[in-house]
Amino acid sequence: MDGVLLSCHITIQQMREIVNCLRGFQLTSKYRRKIIYNQIKQDVAEIIKDLCKWKGVEIIAAPSMIDHIHSLASIPPKMSMASFKGYLKGKSAMIIFNQQTNLKYKFGNRHFWLRGYYVSTV
Repeated sequence: MDGVLLSCHITIQQMREIVNCLRGFQLTSKYRRKIIYNQIKQDVAEIIKDLCKWKGVEIIAAPSMIDHIHSLASIPPKMSMASFKGYLKGKSAMIIFNQQTNLKYKFGNRHFWLRGYYVSTV
């Protein structure tokens, strides 16, 4: 999905543009292991929330399933979805493996998330 132009909702108020890009995306654990729901659900949610706050992204909804997380976020239009997903998946995997040391043996080479991703504009 790299290179796909995603649309945004633009509203003009008092001669200023207010851009609101709502995007839905999904994060899936490697091999679709049921690890997110069972053991570290709260930790992963807090990590993702903190990382999004650092980048200026507002999470609107993020329900977690057994092996993946659906998210609806308001992302600034200057930020590309590919770079944001790379940042989110890379940093969250590093933090998860530092906090949960027993996961190193289940996930070789410190890969927690699947390689690809799904994005949809709302």
